[in-house]
Amino acid sequence: MNKSPQLNSVGEAPVETAAPGKTAPTDSVALSRAAFLRGRLGHARAIFRPPWAIPEQEFTTQCTRCLDCVRVCPEEMVHRGSGGYPEVALGAKECTFCSRCALACEAGALDAARQVRPWTIVARVGSRCLALRGVVCNICGEHCEWDALSFLMDERGVGVPTIAAEACTGCGACAVACPNDAIGFVDQARQQSPVDAGLTEGGT
Repeated sequence: MNKSPQLNSVGEAPVETAAPGKTAPTDSVALSRAAFLRGRLGHARAIFRPPWAIPEQEFTTQCTRCLDCVRVCPEEMVHRGSGGYPEVALGAKECTFCSRCALACEAGALDAARQVRPWTIVARVGSRCLALRGVVCNICGEHCEWDALSFLMDERGVGVPTIAAEACTGCGACAVACPNDAIGFVDQARQQSPVDAGLTEGGT
């Protein structure tokens, strides 16, 4: 008797992976269902690929879903995401741009030689920011080694954080340190929606 395949937590069968150098199955049904579930539960979740990911349409074609990039990440911030493709969990860990994920990618979906910058993700300050609520706090700035954060005094004498997009690497150090989960992320090139952090149109 044939046994039924094991299903994951959302009722989907495990995603089949392809050998290096071969194209992985499209699995469009699973991806569509996952997108539906996200939409039904609220705003669509922004998906962020690992550093040095090639453009999205090429990425989902080139990536074999071998998950070698997941296994080699020393910060454990690369994980198996929707459809079995690798994603990055921003805000929980800091990316050091060690390039191990790109070096492990034999399929070329992560290509450090092709991409000038690791990615085009930048941080944004959301409405949950303590400084925006009148509480003196500059913890995010203390953890930014790229000098992308500056603080402008408001009428209350509280320094409000401003992020310079051209200097921000999207590493996530500021978000990890934020005591009120007020920092989200936006991928400028891939037009991703902000990660939930109370971001508003006025977020910087």
